[in-house]
Amino acid sequence: MNAEVMAMGMNNELFKEADPMFADNARAYYEYARENDISLTHTLIHPQVNREKAQHEQKDANMALHLVEKKSDGIIVDGVRLLATQGGITDEILVFPSTVKPAGELDDPYSLAFVVPNNTEGLSFISRESFDQNKSTYDHPLSSRFEEGDAIVHFDNVFVPWEKVFVCGNSSICNRTFKETNAVVHMSHQVVAKNVIKTEFLLGTVLNIMDSIGIDGFQHVKDKGTEIMLTLETMKSHLYRSEQNATLDRSGTMTPDFEALNAARNYYPRVYPRLVEILRILGASGLMGIPSEADFQSPEIGMIVNRALQSKNLQGYERVQLFRLAWDMTLSAFGSRQMHYEYYFFGDPIKMGMAYFDQYDKEPYKQYVQDFLQQTTAVKPNFS
Repeated sequence: MNAEVMAMGMNNELFKEADPMFADNARAYYEYARENDISLTHTLIHPQVNREKAQHEQKDANMALHLVEKKSDGIIVDGVRLLATQGGITDEILVFPSTVKPAGELDDPYSLAFVVPNNTEGLSFISRESFDQNKSTYDHPLSSRFEEGDAIVHFDNVFVPWEKVFVCGNSSICNRTFKETNAVVHMSHQVVAKNVIKTEFLLGTVLNIMDSIGIDGFQHVKDKGTEIMLTLETMKSHLYRSEQNATLDRSGTMTPDFEALNAARNYYPRVYPRLVEILRILGASGLMGIPSEADFQSPEIGMIVNRALQSKNLQGYERVQLFRLAWDMTLSAFGSRQMHYEYYFFGDPIKMGMAYFDQYDKEPYKQYVQDFLQQTTAVKPNFS
């Protein structure tokens, strides 16, 4: 969120196309959020009702968040948006300028970007069931610490002051915001940095499991560990290249090389499910029959489970603690959400891959081969 707000605040020229006020608003909000340490959630997309139709063609066209009225002091908006991670526990919510393709006047009422406090009248969050089961950090080492929650956001004729509006009823600007403000570049840089750390943590978990139960000498186990290591080094290389090739953009903001980041953000969703699968395979049945912290504290069975579940170099208590971590990364509701989250982080990986293929500069490579073929000494036959 900090990267998005910063990018929109610095590269705000795009918003001037509709009104200079919107560019000023973007810059002012960036400075306000920075100086006041505002925490933000965001709402990304419209409800997924019928993907074959545009928003204005939906059976219930007023269900998605849309512009109701323009007033002298602001706008009235109404409808539903998805998918606010951390929901109402933050200070404010940013309505992302979701893309509308193809852009057109009929979908302009759904083309909005603004920010309001989470306690704004008429704004409500409908949260999903929590994956935090109120268990200890031993039993649920990740979900007890890092469960963020996701929410449906309902705007019931919410008033938004003009000074908090960045895009109002302009699908063309919405479609170009992430690219032309470089928001997608800065967000991708943070995402790739996150992916590096996440892979390091997963690798460390796998290596500890290998060592704890004495499987690190087997060929197929080493090969699986190598898969994770190669992924980690690939992601680190993409991140390094993006930073080494960084340049100043038109606003004077140091901006990473997007080509490296774009490759990384397309690659990781395809490989992360495999990394989780490796951890699950190596954990095997050890991820299933795992006692709880209460079992070890029980005077009746504590000594039994500690002895029964010992490993090569760990007592049962420490071994189960490690395997509960692996379980929370793979098989728990939290772990399943994480894998789903990574797979769809920037959208459908197949659709992203198609876009990546289409925008990739393919001509130099085609020409490289054509130049080679033209160097042949053979005489071309006359087919006329």
